[in-house]
Amino acid sequence: MSRRLAVCVLLLLSGLLVLVRAGAEPARTAPAAKPEESLSAKLFRPVKFSGFDDPGLKLKDALEKLSKDYGVEIEVNEQAFKAAGMDDVLSAPVAEKPIRKSDRIRLDRLLRTILARLPMQAGATYVLRRDGIEITTVQTARAQIWGSHNGPFLPLVHATFEQKPLAEALREMAEQTEYNVVLDNRAGDKAKAEVSARFVNTPLDTAVNFVADMVDLRTLLLDNVIYVTTRENAALMESRLKKDPSDAAESAGPRIGSGVASPVTPAGPPAGM
Repeated sequence: MSRRLAVCVLLLLSGLLVLVRAGAEPARTAPAAKPEESLSAKLFRPVKFSGFDDPGLKLKDALEKLSKDYGVEIEVNEQAFKAAGMDDVLSAPVAEKPIRKSDRIRLDRLLRTILARLPMQAGATYVLRRDGIEITTVQTARAQIWGSHNGPFLPLVHATFEQKPLAEALREMAEQTEYNVVLDNRAGDKAKAEVSARFVNTPLDTAVNFVADMVDLRTLLLDNVIYVTTRENAALMESRLKKDPSDAAESAGPRIGSGVASPVTPAGPPAGM
């Protein structure tokens, strides 16, 4: 009996020891979920694209594949296309000439390449909505974003800045829109000043004007360049342009972007529009 009792006691103590060790272990917490990638980030992140080589591929099928492969919702504003003379835009072929595959292409560029295949002179583009991407006509997008403004119609910016140095914010917008934005060395420490802003479907010149004004700088729109400089230098350049009648800017009209867009229209539709 004593041997059996001893064995029982040992088993009981072993069980208690296991319970104590289990209770001593810290509670395991589930790893924090990664924040969902924003729609604008998905648009401008390079992706791998397998290509479209079926001549009969319709717009509807192409957009469905992009939506599935890259995790974005894409809708077509069919009414806008009907108003522009395309009654069945979803059935329009977009790969009669193959769209080649790529290991690194931005979804933004891929979308614009596909929309450029639509047989319509006015052109097609996209804008961002709360729940996804809307494919629409250039005319409709311009009416919604610019109203009665006659141009120029610079590329649209989709970006969020949280306490980001001005120079970095300008560089990001320039790279996103593939447009020239130049920061004057005279800006000095203001180039490092932090700015915070959220832009969705915002014309590039408007967005640059806002962040420049936040640090007391000004912008000038000269040809295909937005120049960010000091207020004093901007005024000096404006004065020189007005006094020099041989300057091409004088004959074409005002080309200065001092918080409002220049009335000079680019030669062709810019990226994103």
